[in-house]
Amino acid sequence: MIETICSRCSIDLDHPCYDIQEHPLIPRIATCFPCAGFIHDAIQLQIKDNLPLNDICQWCSEGGSLLLCSTCEYACCEDCIKSHFGLGALDEIMKDDDWMCFRCNEKPIELLQTSFDSLKSKSVYSTALTAIEEENISDTELEFLRNQLKDGDEEPSDEDLLAVRVQKYIFEKLHEARLDAEWYLLYALIGQYLF
Repeated sequence: MIETICSRCSIDLDHPCYDIQEHPLIPRIATCFPCAGFIHDAIQLQIKDNLPLNDICQWCSEGGSLLLCSTCEYACCEDCIKSHFGLGALDEIMKDDDWMCFRCNEKPIELLQTSFDSLKSKSVYSTALTAIEEENISDTELEFLRNQLKDGDEEPSDEDLLAVRVQKYIFEKLHEARLDAEWYLLYALIGQYLF
């Protein structure tokens, strides 16, 4: 069964308007935008404060009863393992002295990764990003965007430019859809009076 929820907070992500995020630590695992930010910030705080990364769960970025990976510096909490794989999987992992986390061994999360791929391909953001990557933007347009985003002497990053282009694309498509709906409504009203 394909999961369509955030792997951290369990919010339903199966909606085309959600900006599905990839888990900051575990490849191709779906999270909602707030959870991806929380996990990223928790990791950065650990690094900034020179704390070991295995003090927090790699999946939820909280504490709890942690199982340490035998090959890297990360850990995963028992609650996350139970919620995603069941109590039987947790029992097996606890018996394994050479357990590898989900970054080091992606085999247990392949189905979840398939869910992420499916959700990501349906999102509006993904559609807009694909369209923008295929679009040839002129140097003049790019320079215009850079100047609009410029903050004093600081040049905008490529990520900032891309985000603005994605927002602009989505706004244009929503505007087109609204105009199409207005024309359809107008034709329907005219049709009522003519026939």
